[in-house]
Amino acid sequence: MKVMVERILLWFGGAMAVLARYTATASVSSTCFYTAYQPDVPDEL
Repeated sequence: MKVMVERILLWFGGAMAVLARYTATASVSSTCFYTAYQPDVPDEL
């Protein structure tokens, strides 16, 4: 039983690490895209 719980926790920890890394990468990419894209300002302003 103890081995089974350890396997589940190890699998869950790995899945959480992958999810955290993916979330961080997506977050950084969207921020860079947002700051890199700046529309032209009309001359009237």
